[in-house]
Amino acid sequence: MSYLKFKLGLPQNIIIGDARNLIPNSRVPKVGSAILFKEHAGYVFFFNDDYVVFEESNFEKCRKTVRTLQLDDEQIRGYLIYKSPVLVYNKK
Repeated sequence: MSYLKFKLGLPQNIIIGDARNLIPNSRVPKVGSAILFKEHAGYVFFFNDDYVVFEESNFEKCRKTVRTLQLDDEQIRGYLIYKSPVLVYNKK
């Protein structure tokens, strides 16, 4: 989550929990939003009508990677469009 906080411009000292606890607030990507998976998150930097391109950290251990997925890929559970200092978090 440190990499995602860095990309979203959030201070490292705030606690946003694990990616699995973030609640999506959009079904449509936006450049600069977080793409959310079951237990992982990435940073969207491009999308079109068919696919989304995002970067992430530690999908491969200790590496930053760039991946492309179809917009309808079932791995994607939604997007978190950062709007304010308060993120929606679900304590499960």
